[in-house]
Amino acid sequence: LSYAHWHAHIGDPASPSLMKAAGAEFKLTEEVCAKDMDYLAALRCRVARSLVTSEPFGLSAQLCCAHMGVPMLTQTLQDANSMLQYLVGASEAPEDLLVKLDTRGARTALLEYLDETEKLLTSPSLSYHLGANRIMVKNLATLRKAESESSGILGDEPLEKLREVNTWLAVSETCVTRGLYMITLKRDEVVEIKRKWRRIKRKEKKEKKEKERSQREISREAEERKAREDEKNKIAFRYD
Repeated sequence: LSYAHWHAHIGDPASPSLMKAAGAEFKLTEEVCAKDMDYLAALRCRVARSLVTSEPFGLSAQLCCAHMGVPMLTQTLQDANSMLQYLVGASEAPEDLLVKLDTRGARTALLEYLDETEKLLTSPSLSYHLGANRIMVKNLATLRKAESESSGILGDEPLEKLREVNTWLAVSETCVTRGLYMITLKRDEVVEIKRKWRRIKRKEKKEKKEKERSQREISREAEERKAREDEKNKIAFRYD
C-alpha cells in the first residue's frame, strides 16, 4: 500500500505488458483460491492485483482494510492456537524438554490468546455473521478454569476444547472472508460496468468526431470542386 502511494504520481515502473500479465496471473490464482473456498488467499490476490495494475489509491486502501480486519485476526489466532497446543499440552513430553519449557511464558501466551479470542468471538463484526459463538465462549471459560487448576499444562479434555475453538475460528474466517470477497466481486462488477459504459461513450464520441471530420472533408472537397469548376467556366467565358 505504501509502495502504491509512493509511486501514485508516476504509476508502476513496470512496463504495461508486464503489469497486464501479472494482473491476469493474480486474477487466475484468485479464482482458483475462491473455488477452493480459501477466500482469504483470494483477497490477498485481489489486493496484489490492485497494486500491480496501479488501480486508484482509494480502491487499494479499501481492499487492504478488508483484508487486514477480522479475517487476518482469525488466521493469526489459529496460528497461535496451533502453537499453544504444543506448549501447554506437553504433559507427556520428556522431562528434559519440560525443564527447558518456559511455563510462565506459555501460561501468559495462553491467557492472552483466550482474551483476544473472546474479544473476537463477542465482537459485533463477527457475531453478526455467526450465531454459535456463545458455545466457543463457554469453551474459553472452561480452558481458563483448567489452566488455573493445572498451572498452565492442559490435559486431554481441555486440549480438545482448544482444538474445537481453533476449528470454529477457521469456520468464522471462511464465513466472514466469503462475505467480504462477494462484496468485492460485486464492487468490481459495478466498476467494470462503469468502465464499459465509459468505453462505449468514448467510442461513440470518437465515431461522432470521425463522422464530423469526414463530413467536413466532404464539404471542403465539394467547395474545392465547385471552385475549380467556376474557374474553368470563367476561363471558357473569357475565350468566348
